[in-house]
Amino acid sequence: MSNGYDEPPGLDNNFERDYPKVVVTGEDRPIDRLRPDSDAHGLVLDYIRKRVEESERCMANFWPRWIENELKVHAYISLADYEQKVKKKNQAGESPKPVSIIIPTTQATVATIATYLTHTFTGRHPIIQVGTYKDEYLANAANMETVIQYNHDHSRSIRNFAHMAWDWQIYGFAGWRIGWNTEFRMKVTKKPTTSYSLFGEQIPGPMATEKELHKCYEGNKIISIDPYGFFPDPRVPLHEVAETGEYVFWRTWEGKHSLLKDEFDGHLKWVKSTPSRTSMDSQYSDPHSMRSEIFGGKAFPGHSQGYLLKDNYKVDQGTCEIIPRELGLGDSERPEKWMFTMLNSAQIVQAEPFESYHGMHPVAITEPMVQGYGFGNAGTVDFIAALQDAISWLYNSHQDNVRKVINNDLIVAPDMIVMKDLKPQNNEVSRVIRLKRTALGQDVKNAISQLPVQDVTTGHIKDIQVLLGIIERISGASDNLTGIQDAGGRKTATEIRTAAAAAVNRLAYLTRLISAQACVPMAEQMAINNQQYLSDEFYITITGQQGGQAPIRITPDMLVGDFHFPVHDGTLPLDRVALLDVWKEMFGMLLQVEPLAQRYDLGKIFERTAELGGIRNIESMRTQQMPDQQVQAQAQQGNLVPITPEIIQGLNGDQGYDPAMGALQ
Repeated sequence: MSNGYDEPPGLDNNFERDYPKVVVTGEDRPIDRLRPDSDAHGLVLDYIRKRVEESERCMANFWPRWIENELKVHAYISLADYEQKVKKKNQAGESPKPVSIIIPTTQATVATIATYLTHTFTGRHPIIQVGTYKDEYLANAANMETVIQYNHDHSRSIRNFAHMAWDWQIYGFAGWRIGWNTEFRMKVTKKPTTSYSLFGEQIPGPMATEKELHKCYEGNKIISIDPYGFFPDPRVPLHEVAETGEYVFWRTWEGKHSLLKDEFDGHLKWVKSTPSRTSMDSQYSDPHSMRSEIFGGKAFPGHSQGYLLKDNYKVDQGTCEIIPRELGLGDSERPEKWMFTMLNSAQIVQAEPFESYHGMHPVAITEPMVQGYGFGNAGTVDFIAALQDAISWLYNSHQDNVRKVINNDLIVAPDMIVMKDLKPQNNEVSRVIRLKRTALGQDVKNAISQLPVQDVTTGHIKDIQVLLGIIERISGASDNLTGIQDAGGRKTATEIRTAAAAAVNRLAYLTRLISAQACVPMAEQMAINNQQYLSDEFYITITGQQGGQAPIRITPDMLVGDFHFPVHDGTLPLDRVALLDVWKEMFGMLLQVEPLAQRYDLGKIFERTAELGGIRNIESMRTQQMPDQQVQAQAQQGNLVPITPEIIQGLNGDQGYDPAMGALQ
């Protein structure tokens, strides 16, 4: 469709004639032109705020459902005033009394699935596998695999995988940010000093201490995204936003001290010009999560009103496709990805091109229960929360009915017994009930009798088991995954292994989908970041088994190549005990079959088997063997003599030598 002009409209529907004039001089940076209260700053601020608030409005529709799911996971119940007082007395250490409770089946189910996913993704080494279809890049693919594992080890990424395994079940999705991180720390070195005497002689002096900034890490860093602080382009599915979305923003709450450090390092500008956030927040800036407030904590540390309000900032950061000339940030009219940081929705403190070679927004999002088309989907908790409510009602109704049965209902004749004897005194278990004179000679049963009470809730416990079975079928978190074996007598190892495999196959689907949606894009971004940003002076030295006798230095030029990242197959890592049994059988087979033993290094196989058995540094116990020619030469020189049983017996007194055992007896 023609718009009447030679040039197409920009991303903000501005025509070329409406683009601001850009004059770039010297070392001028885009952020330098965004002075506070200037027209240039107002244009960019409005552009960014409009997109963040549109996404915030769409994401806010999910917040009520998320709050309800958080309550279900934490087994929270809103007690009546009377029960609330009883609960406080119980917590104060007084004699406990019954209150309504929630059976935490949702928490148990979510924890089981999260345990499986975390162990599946992080239990293997390396966490991310790297492959290539070109022979010339095989060595570089192995190097890249090692470097990515080093990044994960340094960032302790297992916690991010654990966050992911919980978040998608509660909120329907989970996300990571992938960034390039360079860390500097003070390094203390000591150098000897010298002085000279009157005669010109050098005199050793004290050790001089020098401090300098040292680059201690350079590589990728993975950060979990808070679902309440994630604002993607709502025009595409969440799990596709990294590849196809126009913009992605994430929100954090940071102290002024941290932002000023970044400004001092040259990453930000205009931090001190940021106004208070109270007047600039949108109507959706107050999500009321219950994930920590249930236990007396804070769901968003630093967001509380009145808490360091002047020294704590709302930070909206993200990447956005823009036409630089449209916003007065450059001369280019081609859409480009830029990184922006906005404080308190009022001040732009970062505006620079995001020139990463992978071409994606620096996030990885997973929605395992997605249908593939919509914006926003359900998690595990959404499907099983109602069943938890039913289970809790069945148990509480049974508890109330049993309480009525325990509290005896008696029918008495007041003119035949002493009524005050019916009231227990000092928590007594048994008591004596006195009859009045008018009851003498009459049947005692006519004076007092128990009112028959029937427990109509005895079947509720069986109903609970039925509902638990439904939850297992919905979620796939069966008893086999929790280590509980089905009743019915002893079972063979094959039966147990078959049942466990069937339970695992259900969750293997989720594992593969999460791997394809989030883990593979994350690995691709990490690999390309290493190729693009890793400097020559920072390299990784590999020692130990991988390095062999001489350490291997991995430099940036050894990471070049065309790689691919296989999707996780969804199976659990091999159990070390089972793996040890396999290696023991293989080692025994090699000892029995001489042709096979000649083709493999039995010493290395033995060391590997010992390592699986938990023995560390067994290679340090190896004896140093000389070549035969060197042994003969040393013997001719008299430096070596053959060891005979007579020599050993002479050295050890009465101890003997058993040639069959090859050791002293």
